[in-house]
Amino acid sequence: GVTIDENLTFNPHVSLVCKKSAKQVNAMLRLSKSLTSVSKMKVLNAFIRSNFNYCSILYHFSGRTNSKKMESLYERAIRITFNDYTTPYNTILKLNGMQMLYEQREELFIVQVYKILNGLAPPLSPSFFTKQNFKYNLRDNNVLSVPKFDTVKYGFNAFNVQGAILWNKLPGNVKEADGLLQFKALLRSSFNECTCGTCFKCMF
Repeated sequence: GVTIDENLTFNPHVSLVCKKSAKQVNAMLRLSKSLTSVSKMKVLNAFIRSNFNYCSILYHFSGRTNSKKMESLYERAIRITFNDYTTPYNTILKLNGMQMLYEQREELFIVQVYKILNGLAPPLSPSFFTKQNFKYNLRDNNVLSVPKFDTVKYGFNAFNVQGAILWNKLPGNVKEADGLLQFKALLRSSFNECTCGTCFKCMF
């Protein structure tokens, strides 16, 4: 279900996903006057959101252009769902307890790292990541080593590199969660509003 190009840009796949989702967004717009907000939310989750999140781990780091293309379409679907075309996008999401599409993909990415580390994602074993060894007991000893890389596209954006970076940013109590369900619950609560001003979430 994923279109893979020879350069691993995932541009063709993102274009196909956006084309398919755009048709569904347009259909929801045509029927918006006949649907309640609850019904539109069900359509959003069952069709549009599921298209974007399917195998999203593969193309999460396919570039800012692809992320913006998908996020803009998702924003349009959100505004149709709540019939709100003036409130800032982030405000609408916050008021309704929702996340940006980028944050959803990031969360799925980190959940996959947790599964690998805990032997829940065969055939990958926990040895796929390397944990750092410390001589002293620290508040957080559950830190992964970030592999060395030569290029951004095929190195820095590799799963084992980005997985280690994102994992190391998590609070210690989230990493030590007792089971997948607890990890997901703690992970969602640890997603705070970013104010760095340079990442995609801040610049969109």
